[in-house]
Amino acid sequence: MTRADLVEVIRGKHRVTARDGAILVAISGIDAAGKGTIARDVAGRLKAAGLRVALVGGDGWLIQGEKLDLDPDPGVAFYRRGFWFATMFEGVIDPLRRDPAIDVILLEGIFLFKRELRHRYDLSIWIDCAYETALQRALARNQENLPREQLLSDYARIYFPAQEIHLQRDNPREFAEIVFPNDVAETLRPAYSHNF
Repeated sequence: MTRADLVEVIRGKHRVTARDGAILVAISGIDAAGKGTIARDVAGRLKAAGLRVALVGGDGWLIQGEKLDLDPDPGVAFYRRGFWFATMFEGVIDPLRRDPAIDVILLEGIFLFKRELRHRYDLSIWIDCAYETALQRALARNQENLPREQLLSDYARIYFPAQEIHLQRDNPREFAEIVFPNDVAETLRPAYSHNF
């Protein structure tokens, strides 16, 4: 599947999902899987095809580390309490869905396929990527503007353990209607184990 194929699937979903507001397409995956890059590209292609698109990045509702108690288990804490999803949906997504000037909302972010959020989406896309590839991307972009060793530590201690919880608890790949491969390496994911 290509990005052009994603655009055609979304256009098809828009055509068959007649409503007064926009359809909501969720694009999720592990940290640094390429969700934002793909979402921006797809949004541009949808606009070029004549659709009115709102692109929303879930990172805007991330609770910063200093405001989030990560003890005693940082991965579990980040998975459970890392985002203000209720605020995001109530304040932004739900109003956009009712807006007759919007055809498609592309929502990209991690943990969007938690079981309690799944009922909200008209289409779900999982960006599939190995941890090793994602880590290389995270180091290259360094959106946190941290020293390399700190970034490596945070991914090993917080982000990837939280993603492993999500994979085990919510099985987002199985939930997604589309699994879009976005990896450059045939690698195995490290295993993390957590108790809830």
